[in-house]
Amino acid sequence: MLTLYIKLISSFQNYRQFINLFFRKGCFLIRGGLFTLGAILFFFCRAAGSVEMLLLGRLIVGLASGLTTAILPMYLTEIAPLALRGTFGVLCSMGVTGGVVVGQVFSLRHIFGTEELWHYALSFYIILVAVCYLPAYYYPESPKFLYIVRNDHELARSELRRLCKGPNAALVIKHEID
Repeated sequence: MLTLYIKLISSFQNYRQFINLFFRKGCFLIRGGLFTLGAILFFFCRAAGSVEMLLLGRLIVGLASGLTTAILPMYLTEIAPLALRGTFGVLCSMGVTGGVVVGQVFSLRHIFGTEELWHYALSFYIILVAVCYLPAYYYPESPKFLYIVRNDHELARSELRRLCKGPNAALVIKHEID
């Protein structure tokens, strides 16, 4: 099991190849699938009496968390307006920190920290994943990625038009492309 984990990590050592292969939005959706699978394993490991399910869930959620720290800041800064790019880049680390705090609170003995309810505490984050991923169809692909990496200039302009609204939209799109 440890060997498999090491091989997975080393195969994604150059995460940019992975991101470019599946696009930014595709990697975002892959992360959601991994988080969902991990939550399912966490939830059912107690009923199955399986420590292996718990460990596999930890492995999968760890991989998804690694993808989160590599992909999400990049995606957010590429779709954010120029004036807000730094702010959006920081949101990922703030979200991870907030998630750790929420996880600690839900693990308190008065909430889900008992012998009968601990698996709820581990899998509760699935609610946040669902809220985040249900509207994922409407999320745009990164215009920067489409323009530079995929060399699809027309689709990049189309995504920029989706992102840029208002009276200065044409100027903003021209500034982004140039």
